[in-house]
Amino acid sequence: MLEGDVSFLFDISKSEFIESLISLDLNHNRIFGSLSLPQGLKDVPLQSFNVSYNRLCGQIPQGGTLQSFDVYSYLHNKCLCGSPLPDWRGNDIEEVRVGAVAAVFDGHIGYSSASLMA
Repeated sequence: MLEGDVSFLFDISKSEFIESLISLDLNHNRIFGSLSLPQGLKDVPLQSFNVSYNRLCGQIPQGGTLQSFDVYSYLHNKCLCGSPLPDWRGNDIEEVRVGAVAAVFDGHIGYSSASLMA
């Protein structure tokens, strides 16, 4: 087990994932790249998945298991978009309801249980 201030920095686009992988938790790192480029990632039968608080960009792949995880698995990435994340427009602050309230600040999506007004 890793201890202390450990943070990974790599391009997830160039990663390969084995088909028997059932859990992938990479939150709070400095991972960059796109989730659509790792071949086969959307087809891995993941039971748990979290890439929040990284530097990922691009569209979340449609179909497969990646669509079965909620917005909290994808929060606070540089420019990650697509379902299950709500639509957002640049740096505008707007009220979006997806079971919680979302607001966009400087390109990052943040969630709160309190209402935020545009």
